[in-house]
Amino acid sequence: MRALLALADPAPSPERIAAGREIAAWVWMLPPLLQYVLIQRFWYGLTYQEIGQDAGYTDRGIRAIERRAIARLRRYFTVRFRRLA
Repeated sequence: MRALLALADPAPSPERIAAGREIAAWVWMLPPLLQYVLIQRFWYGLTYQEIGQDAGYTDRGIRAIERRAIARLRRYFTVRFRRLA
């Protein structure tokens, strides 16, 4: 654990901060359920089962929603970075 903490960057670069803000902006543009699942999984670290219990879905349903959300973000970034190339 200490090794991982030693590798953590205490002062992220301006580029990294800008990228984080851009990702956050696109997450907020997703439909509410997709936002909810991504935030619960990656920000709060909840399990599929915990999210499913709270949202009224099975853990398999939450996994499918997570995949849809990530696929949408991936499509956006694929198009975005092709334009920059």
